[in-house]
Amino acid sequence: MDFLTLLPLDIGTIVISLVNALLAFIAIVVADKFIAHEIDIKSSLAMSLITFFIVPIIGTLISSFIPLPPFVAGAFFTIILPLIVWVGLGEMIIKSEQKIKIMVLAVAFAVYYILSLFIAPYIHGIIASFLPVF
Repeated sequence: MDFLTLLPLDIGTIVISLVNALLAFIAIVVADKFIAHEIDIKSSLAMSLITFFIVPIIGTLISSFIPLPPFVAGAFFTIILPLIVWVGLGEMIIKSEQKIKIMVLAVAFAVYYILSLFIAPYIHGIIASFLPVF
């Protein structure tokens, strides 16, 4: 399997992934400001960017080796896999005690999920109207 086939290389997917990463960054910063005040901006930005560019690659690898039913795949690739990657990166990047890490990650993921349900579709639609169709 060629590694480049796993990367989202079209302009629409890259822009949408950047918007999702920006929403994740906002969620992490908001959760940190209300709970801990211990995460620096660089770590938050790195975590959000890595998460939303690595999840499609991991999802593609998993779906190519393990066929999942559609109802399981939908929940797994939209909620469970990003949460697993989010927690894993949070454990590596955030330098604070375990309880604060878990609270920040849980609140940030909940805020991101709410933003992705209610705000992201509008942003995606606005961006899609400006992108060329090939």
